[in-house]
Amino acid sequence: MSQAHGALALQAGVLFIGRRSGRVRLAPFDLDGRRLGDGFTFGAEGDRADAGASISGLAVDDDRRLWVADPGASCLRIFTAFGRCLGVLCSSGNSLVEQCVDSAAVDDGGFSPPVAPAELGCPVAVAVRGTDVEQEAIVASAGRVRHALRTLPVAAEREGARQPASLRPGGDPRGRFLELTAVACRGDEIWACEAGAVPSPGLGGACGGGPAGRIQVFRRGDFHFSFGVGADWPANAGGSGGRAKGLALLSDGRALISIGGEERSALCLVSGTGRFLKLIAAAGKQEGCVWEPSSLAVEEGTTERATRVAVMDMDADRVQVFNLEGQCHGVFPELP
Repeated sequence: MSQAHGALALQAGVLFIGRRSGRVRLAPFDLDGRRLGDGFTFGAEGDRADAGASISGLAVDDDRRLWVADPGASCLRIFTAFGRCLGVLCSSGNSLVEQCVDSAAVDDGGFSPPVAPAELGCPVAVAVRGTDVEQEAIVASAGRVRHALRTLPVAAEREGARQPASLRPGGDPRGRFLELTAVACRGDEIWACEAGAVPSPGLGGACGGGPAGRIQVFRRGDFHFSFGVGADWPANAGGSGGRAKGLALLSDGRALISIGGEERSALCLVSGTGRFLKLIAAAGKQEGCVWEPSSLAVEEGTTERATRVAVMDMDADRVQVFNLEGQCHGVFPELP
């Protein structure tokens, strides 16, 4: 399955957009599409350490640090909002290890990047929660493997800090995650989106996935429940298949899921138990529709109409903003 070439992250009304276009470019915008700064780039051509750099996941913490899942270079990168590199985390056999050590020495008000496990794999999505000694990154990696979803504390060596953990798929210590594409957190919950968890002769449907994949929910680090994406949903909202690609959580327990698959593309709203509630946007290349949507970012308002959802689609070449009533506020006139 091909990876996305861009990602979104929202913090305090500022939407950070990252895209790969030769190099990876990141820049801040408001939700009306106005650019708020020049942004920065990484992945210089001819730089061996950055060869193949890309972006498929992005998170921003309360201190405006940007966490980038880079599947092209199989690493997790950490930057200030101005583009200063604070760390590059990767598996121990990766050529970026030397760069990781150098970058980790950069001081940013006492910030010290988490230590990458030997089996970090190929990060495709990232979320960040907590502050100070309770801050941790949740990293999702590619493939059909056991150790694909990890929590990495930023200050694991400090007293009282959280400790690293590898979450068990379905609560099974011998299970495997099936092509994770997105991860999000809300309070003590972690939601993980699996595009590969679809019924097939090899899986027999016992995986609990739907036509467009599966969502697994963990609470306090333990498996809580899962639901199939598209199971008993309308045909134009994932019921006919596709690939679950993006995920955003609302404070009232509901969630938004983006589904790719060309004419099967959709943006859907579901309940906290995975019950289909509403089709926000159907498949299409015209404004107000979505085509191969991937990353999502949401700014909650006091009403369905006031809540705004940024959606990246068209292979990261378009960003639109919708509300929960399905109205489209328009397309960003420019991207990084």
